[in-house]
Amino acid sequence: MDGYGAILHGILSKANAVYAYAPKIRLAEANTSDISIGAKEDDLTNFLNSNDVFPVFYLCDDTMADGSAPQEETAYFAASCRKHNINVHMDFCAKVGDDVTQDLKLVLDFFERVDSEG
Repeated sequence: MDGYGAILHGILSKANAVYAYAPKIRLAEANTSDISIGAKEDDLTNFLNSNDVFPVFYLCDDTMADGSAPQEETAYFAASCRKHNINVHMDFCAKVGDDVTQDLKLVLDFFERVDSEG
């Protein structure tokens, strides 16, 4: 479940921050059989609202849809977060073989800054 699981469990456990790499947000589109998950779980944006407290979401993707924007799933979730005034940060992350260590250090630095700012 990777990114989907990170986001879902971060929301449900009321985590302070969630890092998700290339998350799948809408499972119904990925479902190749006629068996469907419950309606709410089909789309993680169904869990978002403007009333509850949510983690800071740091979304990372290594592919670009049009050369500048993150893939559709990542951008879709980020747009929903912004609609509900939920703190979200999107970034372009290195592919395997690039300097992944440096990218992870930047993510950790970002979380430390957010944590220190309250």
